[in-house]
Amino acid sequence: MKNRKAIIILSSAVVIAAVGFIVSPLVDWKVDSENASGDIGKTSRFSRKTSGESLSNMEELMRSDEAYKNSIVASYYVMQTRANQFASLVDMSNEVASDIPEYASVLEDMNKAYVTVNNVCASLARSGADINTALGGESCPELAQNTINASLAYVALQKQNELANRFIDITDKYAAANKCEDRLLFVRDQWVDYQRMTAALEGDEKAAGKLTDKGYLLDSQKSVSTLGSFNACEQMTLMNSANVARVFYMNTQVNEAIPAAELRAAVDANMIFANNLQENVQENVLGLLVVANAEKILPPMMNANNLEGITSEALSRVVVLANQDMVQGAFELFSAALAARPIVTSDVVVASGLICSQVNSVIEGTSLGEVCKMIW
Repeated sequence: MKNRKAIIILSSAVVIAAVGFIVSPLVDWKVDSENASGDIGKTSRFSRKTSGESLSNMEELMRSDEAYKNSIVASYYVMQTRANQFASLVDMSNEVASDIPEYASVLEDMNKAYVTVNNVCASLARSGADINTALGGESCPELAQNTINASLAYVALQKQNELANRFIDITDKYAAANKCEDRLLFVRDQWVDYQRMTAALEGDEKAAGKLTDKGYLLDSQKSVSTLGSFNACEQMTLMNSANVARVFYMNTQVNEAIPAAELRAAVDANMIFANNLQENVQENVLGLLVVANAEKILPPMMNANNLEGITSEALSRVVVLANQDMVQGAFELFSAALAARPIVTSDVVVASGLICSQVNSVIEGTSLGEVCKMIW
């Protein structure tokens, strides 16, 4: 099974190229930048035009409606990736700031939320397993209910996002008066990227503008080299998040520093590495085998052998997507089709907001048990 997954995942680049070639002449996603740039949040209406129908037969909808299937796969992938990212950033925040008094309050609140985020990740994992089963053509009676539950859990988790803003603000004040290690600045910047995606999903231009004004405290190259100092699970999570952001037209510190093809290859290698971690895990999460040649595939600043500090919770999060071969394949096809669509706007922020707000609308609609899909 592992070999089959590896083949599916590593062949995705070929699939992307083929689908892009086929779809490109057929698809035209037009964006009126003059009208769209005023309020990217308005696009959430578009994806709700099909709402109102009860989500009673999700399996049949995914088989018969390609747009609906793509919408569910894309929204699930965003939810799982972001929930994993939130949990990893809480871990990393504790690593870099636990001995600094100024961070005591926000870390206390983050740690209280940590149980919640791990429960959300687990709920999303159940939903993802069901989606994976359905995509494989097998019956899955609990698909709709588990997907609704997972969407509800994710929506509730978003209420904790203010913790990210607090960490950013504390770091900005602390850095203005103190010399800071790059690891602390890196985590701060990763919270900025997390919140930039939050703003795009919610169509919040005001928040997006504030985050742009704050900027980064590390340059991209130093940021990516600093990522290599964190453990393998944290590296995998943030590289996957950076790759997903790129799919949705959003530049981040990580995906700006690593070329698209190299980042894609790293994510593919990570999936195999995650399976290897799961299959060879010891009680103390040490003594794990590393996939042959993984170091040659990953960017040189990454360290696939960095296993120090990996917890069972972190390990369980990173193997989720690696185990979902059908979801992976479907998301790659969606990504390829999206990339093949000409965008009639020079404003990448507008393009990102247009698609992200539709994904968010699908998430919210699904949490209410509605049939909801993107018009993209």
